[in-house]
Amino acid sequence: MQLVIPTLWKSKSLVESLNRYLQLSFVERILLVDNAALERPGDLGSLAKDARLLMLPQHQNIYVNPSWNLAVAQISDPNTLVGILNDDVSLSPKALAEMNARSWQVGEVVGLMPDSELTDLSLSRETGIRVIPVHHDVKQSIGQQLPGFGSAMFLLRASYRPIPACFQIWYGDDWLLRSATTIFGIHDPSLRREHHVTMRDLRKSSSFRAILSNDRRSAAQLFGF
Repeated sequence: MQLVIPTLWKSKSLVESLNRYLQLSFVERILLVDNAALERPGDLGSLAKDARLLMLPQHQNIYVNPSWNLAVAQISDPNTLVGILNDDVSLSPKALAEMNARSWQVGEVVGLMPDSELTDLSLSRETGIRVIPVHHDVKQSIGQQLPGFGSAMFLLRASYRPIPACFQIWYGDDWLLRSATTIFGIHDPSLRREHHVTMRDLRKSSSFRAILSNDRRSAAQLFGF
């Protein structure tokens, strides 16, 4: 398994999460797209020396979807399991181990299933990891139907289709799901999330809002949303 994580270093728990992920023997590499190299914390310690942490520093913020493309392009083996994670989401070692142990097929995508969106309420009371089939309306964005789904996704490298340049921030998950044959949701009761801490300040920027508007227009043209 290789993990892809774009960051602007806004998450207070990112360094802790990176340390925890690197303690897992099945995590072969973490590709960290550093979109704010000047904001990089000074307490990385031994992390910076770990050969399994590949830092991809950028001169400016290239945004999330281009970051995914950049990082996944570094992975050559089509059979590699890729985990795409937001920096403000912290999955448990148990959830990552569950993903690593699955028998994967090309075309499968597993995304994070928020508790509030579980159709079977009994699942939200369970303490174990659950992976359940997800049915969604292709006429709507996955983000509208399952908030948070795109904040953590798993798929084989062979299942990844580079996201078009017209999508900078939103709809990268929808693009990947359009080519998926089967979609599942993972329920992780011990999930920790900082709720879009990276985007909190960016939303105040007029240039950021303009990019979101362009993403919406592109989605309307390509997907009919």
